[in-house]
Amino acid sequence: MIQEIKNLKESASAFLDVVRTTKLLRPVYEDGWNAKEIVAHIVYYHEYYSRVVDALVKKKDLPLIDESLMVINMRCTKEYAKYSRNELYDRFKKAQSIFVKDLLLLKDDTEIPYKKGGRIYKAVDYVKVIDGHIRKHTKDLVRKRRNS
Repeated sequence: MIQEIKNLKESASAFLDVVRTTKLLRPVYEDGWNAKEIVAHIVYYHEYYSRVVDALVKKKDLPLIDESLMVINMRCTKEYAKYSRNELYDRFKKAQSIFVKDLLLLKDDTEIPYKKGGRIYKAVDYVKVIDGHIRKHTKDLVRKRRNS
């Protein structure tokens, strides 16, 4: 899982570089999401993943999402979009730090549920999914910036 964590760190760093420099009110997706809403979405989920893994490491009840992801996505983008660029940046960095620290305490085959009643991933695969999520949205932000 060390390589997957290394990849995640690289993706997180690239994401933070984009957060620092992108025009946040610029539209990115056809459905109306702008750059700030995408950043808010990523920050919300990164904090969520961090809380889940932290609870797992501390052997506490897992704070799993118990709603559809579509409902969560709409709510979290609106809720987190109220934060400034610096607040979103700092929140992501803090979540990333906790997440990586806790991941290093898990075995590769530790099972981590994504949400209540949802898919359960091995820790190594959980990291790959999260890394892919960050990379996808970062790529979209960069691509749209180039095409603007």
